[in-house]
Amino acid sequence: MPGKNKNAPVVAVLNMKGGVGKTTIAGNLFRELFRDKKVHTLLIDLDAQFNLTQLLMTRKQYDSLLDNKKTIFSVFQHEIPDSVFAISEEYHLELPLIDDLVENLEKHTRNEEDVKLDLLPGDFELATLNLKARSELRIPKKRFKRFVENAKQQYQLVVIDCNPSTSFLTSCALEVASHLLIPVKPDKYSRLGVEMVLDYAKAYLGKGLVPDIKILLNDMRRDNTNDNKIARELRGHRELGSKVLVNELKHSELLIAKPDHTGFATDQKVPYKEVVKNNLVEIANEYYLSLVL
Repeated sequence: MPGKNKNAPVVAVLNMKGGVGKTTIAGNLFRELFRDKKVHTLLIDLDAQFNLTQLLMTRKQYDSLLDNKKTIFSVFQHEIPDSVFAISEEYHLELPLIDDLVENLEKHTRNEEDVKLDLLPGDFELATLNLKARSELRIPKKRFKRFVENAKQQYQLVVIDCNPSTSFLTSCALEVASHLLIPVKPDKYSRLGVEMVLDYAKAYLGKGLVPDIKILLNDMRRDNTNDNKIARELRGHRELGSKVLVNELKHSELLIAKPDHTGFATDQKVPYKEVVKNNLVEIANEYYLSLVL
């Protein structure tokens, strides 16, 4: 299988403000990167709202996965043993096989080998982890870290769609991420969310241990004075300006989730989808250069 690389980058798509397009970018941007570069990729839905999963799977498909415990919750939650004598830390750290949990979204052939885009589906049960005492979360966090380490052996790129808060799940993502991709819309609140991510990462990890950060301007309306003003302010920011990607994701109705469409945005049969796809590919190519693959 292609992509066995212990140093495979792990990208956490994160902003402390909701509604900035994290799920849109985690799904659609990295799908285009996968297609263009033929990079063996795993998408992880680490948000209890599991929007990425809902974006890419039908309710019927997802219900089947829930019934078979093929979601991310099986990474965090160990099964209760039949005997108290079986309880040990190593027992609690035994994980399901990656191939038994992930769903394949797309497959291509590169050098006569399959290159896959896979999804580890989300689960609302993740919300229960935020209700547990810190002492109860040590094993779940170790399980998640071990799972990601295993995934880095199997994939060339791991992408985590994060929840917008300073929660246990966010800390899990930060501890495994080599890169942070921060989407920001052209408004002061999502810009503040960028600063909050940076401050939280420094405080939690230590200033010298913050992952490589890139910022993506999202939902930019063409020829909009206010959008351009905020973009200039962010690009001129003393600390953040150098981290902003040159390419911007332009506003498009195609990128708005619709109840009557399941799947990637550019799979919709509309005449202007190529414009959106080309925009995504431009960003993917630029971002690819910042990853060590």
